[in-house]
Amino acid sequence: MWSTKSISDRKVNEIIQIQYHIESTNNNMMNINADNIFMNTGDDNKIYHWAVLPQMYEDHLKIVFYRLQLLSHCAETKLDHDLAQTIRCNLNYLNNVLDAMWIEASKAVNAKLMSSDWRSEVFDMWLSIEGRVGRHDPKSVSAFTRKNGLEELSADPFEIGTLYDYFAFKYLN
Repeated sequence: MWSTKSISDRKVNEIIQIQYHIESTNNNMMNINADNIFMNTGDDNKIYHWAVLPQMYEDHLKIVFYRLQLLSHCAETKLDHDLAQTIRCNLNYLNNVLDAMWIEASKAVNAKLMSSDWRSEVFDMWLSIEGRVGRHDPKSVSAFTRKNGLEELSADPFEIGTLYDYFAFKYLN
């Protein structure tokens, strides 16, 4: 999903024109709506349903959507060429993760398998890399897996905070 190729201005514009909004429901699920801000004329016709997902992903998706907006803003800023390319690669990667999650969720909805305990393999891996490696570029992920083994990334990403809290309590207090 990570691309080291140059990301075109058109691709960047396609990514930055979409903003996501979370709407919680009463059944431990949430609706994600998307808004094409370049086409928005003030009416709600440009807002569309993007996906339905378990509410357990809500806090994580808020962070991802914020990061996407931050990267989008940075991608529009005049920067050093290398820094601009790094930002564009990160922007494209995060968009690819969301696209893959959308495909997984759509398949689950169509197969009537979407429930409050449904898990996205792609997003869970993203969360594991985020929590354990802290960076998503292939070089950093490869160095982490060489040092710690691939099984470190296959553990439940929702346990990362629990493990961190345990070790922080045990060793930092």
